[in-house]
Amino acid sequence: MSKYRFGFYGEFERSIDQKGRMMLPREYKPFFAEGLIITRGLDECLEIYTLEEWEKILAKVEQLPQASEDSRTFARFFFTNAFNLVPDAQGRIIIPPKLRKIISLKNQVIVAGLGNRVELWNPETWEKYQREKVKEYKNAAAKTGI
Repeated sequence: MSKYRFGFYGEFERSIDQKGRMMLPREYKPFFAEGLIITRGLDECLEIYTLEEWEKILAKVEQLPQASEDSRTFARFFFTNAFNLVPDAQGRIIIPPKLRKIISLKNQVIVAGLGNRVELWNPETWEKYQREKVKEYKNAAAKTGI
């Protein structure tokens, strides 16, 4: 066993077939073999979590005050758009139609590894995001202390 923690890294372009199936990157497949959770993200994208990471999120959300409107709003959008999926033998997942519609996915998708999660993006939205945010990258790094 390695002393290093695995994270999801890299950017991949994948095709989506007529049934809404997408092939997971080869490097990611072992971590999703038992299943995964896919849900609506915060920046016009979808987020994919391992079951282990999802449990951590559930624990955090359970600690949020139910009396808080922000907590309720977050939970409603985050959880009502969540789907538990298990990849098929080839490592494909079916992106639910509801989620494909939310981010306008058609035939292509960008798969972006973000350490503890994976994001799925409409390619045009991803390109626009990259163009607009590249200038903020340096400042964001400084603000986060990295």
